[in-house]
Parts: sequence; structure tokens; C-alpha cells
Amino acid sequence: MSTSGVEESFAQLCELKRAVEQAREAATAGAYSGDAWQPWIDAADQFQRAVTAHAVEHRLNRYDVEAAVKKAVLHPEGRS
Repeated sequence: MSTSGVEESFAQLCELKRAVEQAREAATAGAYSGDAWQPWIDAADQFQRAVTAHAVEHRLNRYDVEAAVKKAVLHPEGRS
């Protein structure tokens, strides 16, 4: 896959991580309920599966991929 393909895939991972964070905020905004938390659980599962697939496809260290996505999404000011 070309560099632009890797970058596009990374951008998709960042979007999935943003969806996880939005679902987390919604889930924790009110009282606990399994139904309220299910979208967060589902989004997190989708993100984790996508990170694994990306790492395998591009022969990258899975931990490094996840860390890079979290840094990009949660701490964008640290990116150069």
C-alpha cells in the first residue's frame, strides 16, 4: 500500500478513536446504565479491531499504532 494509503487508514483510525471518545462522554454523562454504555463498548471494540487490522496489514507494531492514534486524537498539540 502506498504512503497515502497508510495515511488514509491512519486518518480512519483517528475518526474511530474520536467516535470512541464521543461515546464515552455520552455514556458517562448520566447515571450508569448498560444500555447507555453499549455504544461506547461497541465503538471501542470497533476501534481495537481496526487498530489490529491496520497493524497486521502494514506490518506495524500494534501497540505503536494505537499509541500514535491516541496521541493524535487526545493530544493533538504534541504533533509536529
